[in-house]
Amino acid sequence: MHIGWVHNLRGDDAQAAIHLGRAKEILAKEKAKEASVLTAHVLNYLGLMRFRQHRYWQALSLKRKALAALSSVPEAETSNAFVRAAILQNIGDTQLALHRPTLAVSSLEASVALREHSQGDPLDLADMRFSLAKALWKLGREKARALSLARQALEDFKTAEPFPPVKKKSAEINAWLKAHAPGGERGSFRVSRAKSGDSKSL
Repeated sequence: MHIGWVHNLRGDDAQAAIHLGRAKEILAKEKAKEASVLTAHVLNYLGLMRFRQHRYWQALSLKRKALAALSSVPEAETSNAFVRAAILQNIGDTQLALHRPTLAVSSLEASVALREHSQGDPLDLADMRFSLAKALWKLGREKARALSLARQALEDFKTAEPFPPVKKKSAEINAWLKAHAPGGERGSFRVSRAKSGDSKSL
């Protein structure tokens, strides 16, 4: 499974599909609770690959199957909560790509709620909040809340280690806020950076 995910990250979809497909077949023969969680991971990875290929309906089907694979695992278990929240986010992102913001908001609200009540990487939660912000804005309701969620997500990414993926996501959120917030949000981010000794905007 992990080899397949590495190929997926590298953009080698052909090899990723082969390795993830094999993992799926092996796990289908297992009955243990751990196998259900791993199966959910594999299906979710396959869904993410289809999403990247803009094959959104296939991606949505795989991600729904990933969520269903967790049905035998108690929702309260930490590992299940993490995986379930990630899959719900991916389902919401896919629904949004399919121009179904109402369904996207439903999945993303559940995703954020799960992660807010469990410990883990705060950047995962920040990313979920940004996804929810975009869905709420697209739906045309609670725009003030959408902006608040996006600002909160940006602050979390700005305080993290400046690895390339973190900087890329920070730039994406900042650009979204400039495009959607009143006045382009130009001043507020410069001020918050200045407080930490860096006057440059993201």
